[in-house]
Amino acid sequence: MLIWLMSFVLLSSLIGKADTKVPCFIFSGNAEKEHSIDLSKFNRITFGKNSMVISSSKDDTAEPIELSYSLYHHLEIGDAEPTATQAESITLSQEKATLKVGEIVKLTATVMPENTKDKTVTWTSSDESIATVDTEGQVKAVALGTATITATCGSVNATCSVTVVATPAESVTISQKTATLKVGETVGLTATVLPENATDKTVTWTSSDKSIATVDVKGKVTAVALGTATITATCGSVNATCSVTVVATPAESVTISQKTATLKVGETVGLTATVLPENATDKTVTWTSSDKSIATVDVKGKVTAVALGTATITATCGSVNATCSVTVVATPAESVTISQKTATLKVGETVGLTATVLPENATDKTVTWTSSDKSIATVDAEGKVTAISIGETNITASCGSVKAVCAVTVVADPGGVDAVDVDSETCIYVDALSKLLYIKTASDSVFSVRIFNVNGHLLQTSELCNDDSMTLETLAPGVYLAVATDGKINLNLKFILN
Repeated sequence: MLIWLMSFVLLSSLIGKADTKVPCFIFSGNAEKEHSIDLSKFNRITFGKNSMVISSSKDDTAEPIELSYSLYHHLEIGDAEPTATQAESITLSQEKATLKVGEIVKLTATVMPENTKDKTVTWTSSDESIATVDTEGQVKAVALGTATITATCGSVNATCSVTVVATPAESVTISQKTATLKVGETVGLTATVLPENATDKTVTWTSSDKSIATVDVKGKVTAVALGTATITATCGSVNATCSVTVVATPAESVTISQKTATLKVGETVGLTATVLPENATDKTVTWTSSDKSIATVDVKGKVTAVALGTATITATCGSVNATCSVTVVATPAESVTISQKTATLKVGETVGLTATVLPENATDKTVTWTSSDKSIATVDAEGKVTAISIGETNITASCGSVKAVCAVTVVADPGGVDAVDVDSETCIYVDALSKLLYIKTASDSVFSVRIFNVNGHLLQTSELCNDDSMTLETLAPGVYLAVATDGKINLNLKFILN
């Protein structure tokens, strides 16, 4: 009992105080185990006859403790660890949060009571695909939606509802503001959407005039026709534009299907022109001839040979051209036919022959007429045949390398004299020395006398009666034909003058 009393003074000074290390009484004696009392919870001691009661007048939760002197007769004063206090509540700095994708918010948790021994907080997210949270309570928005962030300490927790909303596009820029293209050319445009964390960065491409320029979903612009079109890139409520001007694609070269051509008069050839590049805006070709009197060309490149010579055919497209040298050569005669193949004439008679030259477009259809024996029959340049004396000759019509023949037979006139005999009653004859032609007749008839050369040309004429004569002085040496007639009698004489 003395020990108890001695300790009372010290116990009274310590009771009700709290410190890092809690002052306490440690009782031991006849009991099965020693008993330790935390003095921080008590502020009053009552001593009885057989026991001591420790109680509190401030803390209703502290049950009084009765210590029997017979069981705990040993008392010592020492230090003990304070009894652990569990978390009773937890609160967060905010119960709701609205974030854009990529944004971050820091949540803080307050654990009560203050003297909770373990204030460790565990952070979790109900859907990490929408929002994540780290061990420090830092929340990051990942995708559109709602997630619940929970802070747990011991058996208590608190939540914050996090709503992730879209981050709208604030601006769009296109890789270039203007573009100049030729028909058929393309250019790839790219669009940049800001901010970087915009939720939907989908860009829609449109053209103000698809007949001039089109644009696909990836921003590839294709020039269609001359003009200007505006290409627009739109993201959400913002957009950007690029002005596209489509200009002509000039022809860079022209080639003709052949560089030279040789034609006969009347022949034709079709030329074709190729314009490059393939996408040249205007591929219209203009055809011209350097000399239309030699060769002409139509709008489609068809060349027609007109006359002998050389002409240059030119195909022009824009500022470029190409040429073809056309040479027109003769179209030779391929055949000649004479209006009759045979003719029978009396001395002095004539016949007109005509020659037909084929083909129709032969360049030179000139016909040359010849007689194989001009003493029998002559032919002039027009094909007129004159019978000179009895016999046969061939009249030939020639054109180039071809010819035709008419066989001419000269026969005696039944009413005339072909063989002249000066002893005959009626005849004509020539005195070669005096160059006189005489006529002898038994009648008083007047004879009309004509003198022809071997070509059938009339050289002299005279009217003679019996024993009359006509001079031949003007005739050059050669073969001649004298034809005399009084209307009833025909006299023919072939003679030679030396």
